[in-house]
Amino acid sequence: MNGILSSNPYMAMYDRVVNRYSGEYDSHFRSYKAKTKLSEVILIGRGGEGVWLSGEVLAATAIDRGKYSKVIFKMPGERRSTPTFSFLRVADEPVSFPTSFIYSADDILLFEEDMFTYTSIILDIDIPTIACRMNPEGLCVVNSAKSPSELRGDLAGKLVTVDGTRISEQYLGTPFYMNFPVIGAYLAAKKSELMKQIETTIRNFKNPRGHKLFGGKLGDLNIKALRAGYESAKF
Repeated sequence: MNGILSSNPYMAMYDRVVNRYSGEYDSHFRSYKAKTKLSEVILIGRGGEGVWLSGEVLAATAIDRGKYSKVIFKMPGERRSTPTFSFLRVADEPVSFPTSFIYSADDILLFEEDMFTYTSIILDIDIPTIACRMNPEGLCVVNSAKSPSELRGDLAGKLVTVDGTRISEQYLGTPFYMNFPVIGAYLAAKKSELMKQIETTIRNFKNPRGHKLFGGKLGDLNIKALRAGYESAKF
């Protein structure tokens, strides 16, 4: 794996680590992922946009299908609008240890178009590097009104766009709940047959206190937003 020039000291250090050890461990990681059918997804957004919730819904859907799944949420700051991450793993078999270099995702879900080129030395985040390191056969779904050809930036995988902000405003009356439209576009691009299962997960989803979040009309509106994202994905 060739090094990627980065102005972010943390990611520059990460480049050196990857370049040092990828030759020794890449083949093992690849064979292990193939054996377990492991898929790794990074969800990126800002605090208040449902990054945590999206990872948990996708993980719960996978578990309901008999898969093994784990999601790790990372929020460097303690306020809304701080960049946030969810690291999601889904496999056919139990995964007992990390199996790839972090930030080398199979797929990326990006809830903010502006973050496609975002880097921060303070928060140790460099999204262009993450995009360059993703699986070349994977998907990068971006919340954007633009077509994939209009977005600028280096990307190893296939770009998909959906206007999740508009869909959120249309169905939920606010621009901040674009997460389900982005998930819908992700399912469309993957040609997935999981829509009904994810809809069931959304209706039954409970927060850590055991409270259902999407009962009644609110659940109906979020599922409509999910379907609208599925139908309006551009790829």
